[in-house]
Amino acid sequence: MIATNEVSIKEPIKNIIDKDFNPSDTILVLEDESAVAFFAAGKHVINGIFYYPQFDFWKKLDQKGEHTQIYNRYYHLLFRGMENSQDIYNISSPRPDYVVINLNLNKFDFKVIGAKFIVAPPKYAVYLEQNTSIHKIFNDSGITWYQLN
Repeated sequence: MIATNEVSIKEPIKNIIDKDFNPSDTILVLEDESAVAFFAAGKHVINGIFYYPQFDFWKKLDQKGEHTQIYNRYYHLLFRGMENSQDIYNISSPRPDYVVINLNLNKFDFKVIGAKFIVAPPKYAVYLEQNTSIHKIFNDSGITWYQLN
């Protein structure tokens, strides 16, 4: 066998998500390119690979269109945390096919971008647990799940 014929989310995580998950709910994955695994498992993700710009999403962050030259193309969208920044977020393109949104994790309002669930590595826990827009719901296999308040 070359590839699996089914992709699913691990059972304990699946139980937690499915309890409060509506088909239109989305997941944001911080610091990792594994967002496509959630997409393959039938869940909506904010980050991933986009063949054309997601203008509805970008209007939420870039209301004046100041960064259109960065995201008006094919791109991989990654979210990363930033420490000790006065900015709530910033947008960059470290490579021609990547767009990175760096978030001030203890101040950013995750409601702005519409993610109901946030998946993050443990290194961000101290910042995310100070964020009043989300709360921790689960920790498993080196990742922590948060949900909008």
